[in-house]
Amino acid sequence: MKLTKSQLIKIIKEEFQSAMEAYDPPLPRTTQLPGDPETPMSPEEQRMDALSADYEERLTYNLMTGIDVPDFDGTMMSLDNFLAKLGNYVVTGDVSLKLASNIVRQIQYAMRVDPNDLGYVHEEDSTEEEDFR
Repeated sequence: MKLTKSQLIKIIKEEFQSAMEAYDPPLPRTTQLPGDPETPMSPEEQRMDALSADYEERLTYNLMTGIDVPDFDGTMMSLDNFLAKLGNYVVTGDVSLKLASNIVRQIQYAMRVDPNDLGYVHEEDSTEEEDFR
């Protein structure tokens, strides 16, 4: 049986929609922001923006200071200190910019999160009190 490209696209869309409808629990709702940047934010959008900024700030601090990476001699040091050292090595010519970029790319790749490692992806909603036990 031969399928045209448009038939294949239609089948994929239908299957995707079926999978989305069958997912239990339903995926969180996505908030659609106004397309026009001149439109003032609603109170809900302001709250969402403030929460996102808070989450980003907390994660950035923890990523920079709470993650250890191997130094060039194999000892472990904080990512923040390692990046400062790497920048120094590039400026002094001890490490090429290309090598430094490759090192940063390797660290980025190693920091990817496997969804199976995160409980919230597959767990029921819990109360805030349960979250901090």
